[in-house]
Amino acid sequence: PFPSRISVENVDAEFQSLSSRTRSVEESIQGETELLQQLDHFLQNSTAALVELRRQRQELRNEGNILIDFFCEDRESFRLDECFKVFQ
Repeated sequence: PFPSRISVENVDAEFQSLSSRTRSVEESIQGETELLQQLDHFLQNSTAALVELRRQRQELRNEGNILIDFFCEDRESFRLDECFKVFQ
C-alpha cells in the first residue's frame, strides 16, 4: 500500500469547507418544506459524519501533542506531516 500524502492542513481545510457547505445547504432550504424532507436523511448523515470526523481530528491533535511532548519538540514549530515523513 502507498502512504497517504495528504497534509493535516489540507484535511482541516477540507473539513471546514464541508462543514460550511453543509450549513449553507441547511440554511438555504429551511423555507422549502418538500426539499427539506427530501434532503433530511442526507443532511442528518452528513452532520453525523462531520461530528465524528471532528472527534477523530481532535483525537489526532491530542495524539500529536503527546508525540510532541515525547520528542521534546516545540509545539509552535513542530509539523506532524514532517514527523510522518521521517517515519515513512
